[in-house]
Amino acid sequence: MQNIDPTVLQLMCHRTDGETESFARRAIDSLVKKLKERKDELDSLITAVTTSGTQPSKCVTIQRTLDGRLQIAGRKAFPHIIYAKLWRWSDLTRNELKSLPCCQYGFDGKHDIVCINPFHYERIIGAGKSAMWIVDAVVDTNLQCKSTCGSYALSLCISTVFS
Repeated sequence: MQNIDPTVLQLMCHRTDGETESFARRAIDSLVKKLKERKDELDSLITAVTTSGTQPSKCVTIQRTLDGRLQIAGRKAFPHIIYAKLWRWSDLTRNELKSLPCCQYGFDGKHDIVCINPFHYERIIGAGKSAMWIVDAVVDTNLQCKSTCGSYALSLCISTVFS
């Protein structure tokens, strides 16, 4: 049996059921290898995934490819979509993600690097003015809305959810 990196195993424990175990392991292993030299980003990913985004975390970046897609196990897809499907929304489709304001390297930003932290994105279902934003947020007793990037005033969170 092949030795599996303990970090890969730890991250595998938090995946959704949307992808096969084999694909998930290859995607996570590929990402962990890319982040080995950037321990702070790997730690941010581990924090984000193991706390389901309840703790603030930094951008976790990889190099953007020429066409913006990543190939894993013979499948090409956008990297932020791959990892959001693995750890958040198993039924996610291509045009349903928007980076949060705190994300410096969101996919839509066209930077040379792209953030794949699944908790730096919100899901948008639909299109145009009728779009429904799904924001995962926790409201504490001090009426502060905490996203995975930090704290925002409750009014901002409510306006984001219902706009």
